[in-house]
Parts: sequence; C-alpha cells; structure tokens
Amino acid sequence: MSAMLFPDTPAPEFVLPDHANTPVRLSERRGVWVVLWWYAKAATGGCTLEGQGFRARTQEFQRQRVMLLGVSYDSPEENRAWREAMGFDFRLLSDVDGKAAAAYGVVRAEHEQFADYPRRATFVIDPVGMIRLTYVVASCQIPSHADRVLEDVQLARGDTPA
Repeated sequence: MSAMLFPDTPAPEFVLPDHANTPVRLSERRGVWVVLWWYAKAATGGCTLEGQGFRARTQEFQRQRVMLLGVSYDSPEENRAWREAMGFDFRLLSDVDGKAAAAYGVVRAEHEQFADYPRRATFVIDPVGMIRLTYVVASCQIPSHADRVLEDVQLARGDTPA
C-alpha cells in the first residue's frame, strides 16, 4: 500500500472507463482544473450524500472551468445506474483493479474496516497536472465537502469565493 499523495506532487496518469465505458485519460484534461473525487461505493448513503453535494454545485464548478471526476472500484454498469438514478451530470470512473487507487494512495489496508473499498478522498489537480489540494474526508465532513472544495479551488486559482 502506498502513501496518499499530497500537494505539489504530480498527479499519476490513468486511463479508466467512465459510466458509459468510454476511456478517460487524465493527461487529456491538461489545461483545466480537475477535482478527482474518490468514493467508496456507488449508491451507499455517505457516497450518495457526498455526490449530491457535488451535483448541487456542478454548474459552479463548470463556471470555474473545473472538471469533476468521481472514481470508485464499481463497474461502469454500477456507476451508470447510480449516475442515472441520482441525476449526476459528471463522469464516474471505474477503477475495478485498483491500480489508480494504489497510485493515489487511497487503497485501504487488508485489516481495516471496509478494506474492499477505496478511502474517501479528493484531489484537486491544476491545469499542468500537479496535485494542489488533498482531502481525506471524514463522515462528519461529507455534507459540506463539495462547498469546501469549491471554495478552496477558487482560492487556489486566485479567484474570490462567491
């Protein structure tokens, strides 16, 4: 298990299928800010609440030219069903073999509770591919997580938060 990545670290490259089974390559997102949101499991309570927070702010992220990408170990089919049920208008990526999770350091140890799921974490990646912000999200932070990420991205970009 590798250590979680922190700011001023190059974001590891990945190619992962999205909910429509279309490959997404991180390096093709250069030039825009990316919020890479790792969630444990599609359609579970905490992940749904966190996803709803991002959904509620999707237009604000888009106005800031920030791309939101959700990632889990779920299959594209599971992510598609959850995305449709929740009305998410951002892409959900499938890391079924956990290789991207390992590169970002979000794999849980075998002895940990929920070891079969990635850690709840978010990375903000700048337009040149550097991690600028890292969040490890505790359950009590879920309701306000998207608000905090949006505000912090605005500050990192040098914008004044709304």
